[in-house]
Amino acid sequence: MKLYALLAGALASKKHKDLPPDIRKGIKAIARQLHPKLVGTARYKKAFFADVDLMTTVKSKNFAGIAAKLQEIVKNLPESMYFSDFKCGGTKSRGRHWSKRQVIAGTLKGLSLEEALSQPAITKMDLVVPVKTKQGTRLVEMTNFIYMPGVSAPFGNFLLEMKKDIDKYSKASKKLKVIKRKLSALLWTDKKKDQREINKLFEYVKGKPGKLGTYLADCEVARLLVKNKQLQTQQLAYLSKIRGEKVTMRNLKRVETELSKEINELID
Repeated sequence: MKLYALLAGALASKKHKDLPPDIRKGIKAIARQLHPKLVGTARYKKAFFADVDLMTTVKSKNFAGIAAKLQEIVKNLPESMYFSDFKCGGTKSRGRHWSKRQVIAGTLKGLSLEEALSQPAITKMDLVVPVKTKQGTRLVEMTNFIYMPGVSAPFGNFLLEMKKDIDKYSKASKKLKVIKRKLSALLWTDKKKDQREINKLFEYVKGKPGKLGTYLADCEVARLLVKNKQLQTQQLAYLSKIRGEKVTMRNLKRVETELSKEINELID
């Protein structure tokens, strides 16, 4: 079974050295001993990225050893990085969510981390990583998907999933998300006849719509930080500088609506 968009198709991919130093630090922290691959928009050169997605394939069935590695990652997270969520165990449709304390303890309501890893679910860890920019510190969500062939729940038919997303986001008038899903589908099949369309769609991702899309994602991160007011305040300060107005949790919805409108107006 193929995994989601591990190949960049016709587009040039970034090498590890091409990534911002803060992103490299985040990858090192979230992937200690696991050796992930960068996937999604963040892997393409010149592309603005809303978040950073990683994919780690673990062929070992040594669940105790994998659990120990994950616990080591969580225990040794730098103070500057925020543990957002760890999903592991249960089923594909009903996964179990673990807190930082539960991962370190290795148990969630009687379910051991070792046992959870052996269940047919999706396993992933989410962090929020600080990235220095000219406008201040931007907090970016970073996700490491951990896939164990023959154990983890399959992601499903990639092209079918993209079609579902395209339909969903079209109805919601989220044009940039539609473009990204169309681009992912074309890169997946990577046919010669589609290269012109791939380059056309990528212009939006690396252009102003893509840049505004990162601000929209930054708003979502501000919501993720509800349990860490200090970091939430820091993200709102960054957004305030970007937007040229004071952004608070009270007016965040309005800012998101305005950003969505601006993005849609830039896309044919």
